[in-house]
Amino acid sequence: MNMKKKSQAYFKLSADDVLSIVNNYLEEKISWGAYNSKLSFILDDDKDIRVIAAYGDINDQSIDTINLEELDKEIDFNGEVSTLPDSSLLKPQDFQTREKVRKRIEELKKDIGDF
Repeated sequence: MNMKKKSQAYFKLSADDVLSIVNNYLEEKISWGAYNSKLSFILDDDKDIRVIAAYGDINDQSIDTINLEELDKEIDFNGEVSTLPDSSLLKPQDFQTREKVRKRIEELKKDIGDF
């Protein structure tokens, strides 16, 4: 397969790639500078997959002892897309739906500020 089409791009990301991307994204959200973190994928019985993450001060070594599976049971989803109304989440893989979600996020940011 020719991997250089001008109108398309292909990606195949490993689990470490995905966690690195998520970590970089969340790092911007916390904006603490130096920090200690622990991230992992959680796969439940329904085959739903999600990332659970814990962040703390760089000197907070207790982050390393947090049981992420237990934390997953204790906290609700708090990501930008997962907290949108269900009407915004029709087909996330569809360009039009992604644009609808992106626009809704921008509207929410205008209404309530960055979250």
